[in-house]
Amino acid sequence: MGNGVSTARHGHLARQRRARRQGVKNDATALKKNILKMFDKSKTGKLNREEVRALCESIMNEVTPLLGGVTEDDIDQVMRIGGNMATPEITIEEIPTALSTVLALKSNNFRIHDLFKKHDTDNSGMLHTDQLKTLIAEINEGEMPSQEDIDYILKQCDTSGEGHITESQVKAAISAWYCQVDLRKIPETHEEAVAMGYTPEQLKEFDEEAAILEAAHNAKEVEAAAAAEAAPAAEAAPAAEAAPA
Repeated sequence: MGNGVSTARHGHLARQRRARRQGVKNDATALKKNILKMFDKSKTGKLNREEVRALCESIMNEVTPLLGGVTEDDIDQVMRIGGNMATPEITIEEIPTALSTVLALKSNNFRIHDLFKKHDTDNSGMLHTDQLKTLIAEINEGEMPSQEDIDYILKQCDTSGEGHITESQVKAAISAWYCQVDLRKIPETHEEAVAMGYTPEQLKEFDEEAAILEAAHNAKEVEAAAAAEAAPAAEAAPAAEAAPA
């Protein structure tokens, strides 16, 4: 009898699990249909770029406007659907992945907003040089950026030219910082690549690219030299034709 009760209990639990899974599946289907109903204005059964923008703006509607609103890069990230290339449209089956990306972007914007508020110590609504330095240091594992780094960020993002950035510019400022860091990671010589720990495969690729660039540079120099030699002859020809016989 004990085995019968145990079997019945296991059967009941299995039915409960199947019911829960079916419930989750039904909820997901309903969510996808509701998203399409709300944002598929073109009635194609898919979401194009502008419809994805509207979806993002409806969900990222709290701190995102303070950070300059939904950006083209935000839209690209959503439309990559976890891949490397942005797709022209999002299908109904891709909506859950798209929503996950939107929610991740929203969470990241909250972190950036909090970071800005933390370093805007005088509540001026802007970050001056010293405040921008401490913000960058926080995202750089405590290492203070150089004045050259700060000057680069301000040059890229400070549209007023007054030496500060506003909250709507802070995302661009952080992106400019990472761009500056990436630029410093590009070696100029084979020796620098070795010192930076390039693998043999990476060194081979680096050397091949360097050889191509050098060949292109040499070809341009040869072309320029030939043009310089030809110029006096070209100028002399009309004069010779104009001279009296």
